[in-house]
Amino acid sequence: MVNWQTKIKLILTILITLALASGLQAQSGLWHSLTSHKEVRAMKIINGEVWAVSSGGLIRIFDPDMPADLLTNVDGLGTVDLMDIMQDESGDVWVAGLGQLVNISNNFERFPTKPEYGVIRLNTLADDGSNIWIGSDSGLIQFSKTSIDGGIFRNRFAIRSVNPFPVVNDIMLEGSMIWLATTSGLSVADRTDPTQMLAPSNWTHFDINTNPELESNTILRVVKFEDSIYVLTDERLFKISEGIDTTFTPVVFDTAGTMYDLQVEADTMVVYYWRSIGMIQNDSIVSSILSWPPPITGIGTGTYRWAVLDNGLGIFENRSGSLVEYVHTGTPGNSVTDISIDDDGSVMAGFSLKLSAVLENFDLNKWNKDFYSPGHPTTHLFHGNFGNRWVGTIGGGLWRLNGDTAIRYNDTINNSTIVGNNDDPPISYFYSVITGLDFDGPYLFASCFKAYDNNPVAFAQLDATGNPVAWGSLGLSDGITDVDIVTLDLHDNILVAGSGNTGIFYCEIGTDPFDKSDDVLTNFRTANSLLPSDLIRVVKFSPDGELWAGTNFGLSHLVESLGQEGEIGRWVLLEPSGFGPDITAIEFDSRGNAWVGASNGLLFISVSDGSFEHFTTANSDLVSDDVRAITVAPVTGDVWVGTSDGISIKYSITGRLTPKIDSILAHPNPFVIRSSSDQLVFPFEGQYTIRIFNMAGELVWKVEELSQATWDGRNQNGEPVAQGVYLFVLRDAEGQVGTGKFLLVREQ
Repeated sequence: MVNWQTKIKLILTILITLALASGLQAQSGLWHSLTSHKEVRAMKIINGEVWAVSSGGLIRIFDPDMPADLLTNVDGLGTVDLMDIMQDESGDVWVAGLGQLVNISNNFERFPTKPEYGVIRLNTLADDGSNIWIGSDSGLIQFSKTSIDGGIFRNRFAIRSVNPFPVVNDIMLEGSMIWLATTSGLSVADRTDPTQMLAPSNWTHFDINTNPELESNTILRVVKFEDSIYVLTDERLFKISEGIDTTFTPVVFDTAGTMYDLQVEADTMVVYYWRSIGMIQNDSIVSSILSWPPPITGIGTGTYRWAVLDNGLGIFENRSGSLVEYVHTGTPGNSVTDISIDDDGSVMAGFSLKLSAVLENFDLNKWNKDFYSPGHPTTHLFHGNFGNRWVGTIGGGLWRLNGDTAIRYNDTINNSTIVGNNDDPPISYFYSVITGLDFDGPYLFASCFKAYDNNPVAFAQLDATGNPVAWGSLGLSDGITDVDIVTLDLHDNILVAGSGNTGIFYCEIGTDPFDKSDDVLTNFRTANSLLPSDLIRVVKFSPDGELWAGTNFGLSHLVESLGQEGEIGRWVLLEPSGFGPDITAIEFDSRGNAWVGASNGLLFISVSDGSFEHFTTANSDLVSDDVRAITVAPVTGDVWVGTSDGISIKYSITGRLTPKIDSILAHPNPFVIRSSSDQLVFPFEGQYTIRIFNMAGELVWKVEELSQATWDGRNQNGEPVAQGVYLFVLRDAEGQVGTGKFLLVREQ
């Protein structure tokens, strides 16, 4: 049966899918997270369903042939970085992650860890009825479920005298004893009186000093199976032989290699190790499933097995006798490098260590990975004309993708001015790194990191990129004196290239970049223009042509134009409190508002009054504070934020301004009224008259004077109108008409 959280998520997914496909908007302030659930940390069978926790959140698989229920931070988890899941003795489901313990069954009740612990990762859970014992990145923690307020973190235990709080990977409760698998060996204590556990002297430890046969202090798992205790290190599986002296007897496998996980399933112990899944019964390995890449964890259902492959390759099942990928696991990766969205709503995203991918049929959880050469992480993306998609990579140069066709531009095939770097010639001549990608009218521009020919900026005619003579370049001979170009942007025949050492190169290139006779170049530095740093991270023009720059020392914009007597331009540093200073991304929406990224969040700068709003994981549903890329959807105005932990979408409440009244869409849609301040907006650049009708064709509200009126959900008499679907008719000064409909929802 689908629970209420699943139903709500399904409704939101339908609304969001409609928003992408048709331009409808979600309600004011709504966020949505797109993450990868391929890097699974733990899987459990709970009430006959497969549950898994990952670096992208929580997965609940009802049917292996159907999409899973994917939960992220916006669904109540508070984080997407999850490590373990369990069902306690009372039947409640708990998950542990970065800084959070969450009771899924009790309306996603969250218990943040104590501030004195710092922001730590909770790795593993064990339940004894009254307490949840938590293994963390900073030792063992006791959480009491029986306190008056419903749950409290009580104790953190100093396990050892030296390194008292090691990383705890696993916990086993056996009678009155508690066993810990840690990065400093195996530890055990009597938990009858937890206050006694606070003293390191009451713990017994086994490591390579006491038991050299272990060969490693990194203990991954400790389990009880067939009346014996087994310990898994990162190198071997051992059976503990207890007596006068405790010894560790190795269990010999057919192949040697890295160990990953150990689980007990009914009468079988399952070992996930190098290229294999081993099944052990009665002290014998009864079967071994070979796999490459190696499975690192999984779970058996009784009739078939789920397995998670290494390197974030995802979840697989073997119902057919061979491993088949379960594809409904979100984005290809979580470390986002760039996002591109075209006017039709097609979304392309790039990921470090992954290929780029495109949303399939606007399904937010299903992505088609691109097919160009593997092994080249994505840096920059762009939707070009003629149906082309352009992908910049690290090492693989620039790719043009169209349908099933992929064309590569780099020096190895001598078909462009895309070149390799000069770090270690001649091998690196063919290692092309694209650090910037943009288009200006009929021309494509791309920056190549440390170009070996001293020409770091390549350009080409878009309609002739397959012809080598249609390519040109800019570099040392043109005044760009630094090949360490890390970012570029274009506006109105001006190319701006930011370097990692020597500031910003401002190049007036004219309408034809091949004609260099009229080019003018200025180099902005800290010494000549108050630029806050010569180490540039990102450059970006606003819609009206104002140049902004993000450096490792803050955000600035150029406020005095070139050509004034005695000045080459002056930069003004913006200093929003608590934000930055290392700036990673800058983007502008159609109204001219700035969206800025840093490693500590997302900043909104209002074009109307210059005010700031700083979004973080603490005050919003931003999926991560580590912002890497920002893109504003051209039609809807939604802000897509790429982070180290996935993509956050902040839905627009106004949409994109348009000069075409016949393409007007009401925003937000659904129009959710929570207070008297909520307004329905019609983002037309000019003035208009407006009439709003209900579905029976009755006029409920009108403004006959030309203006840019908004609506508060009341009729002409000032009375709140009922929930439902409404129609609007706008007419501009020239008599042109725009129409549409929207859904009004009342929560007031």
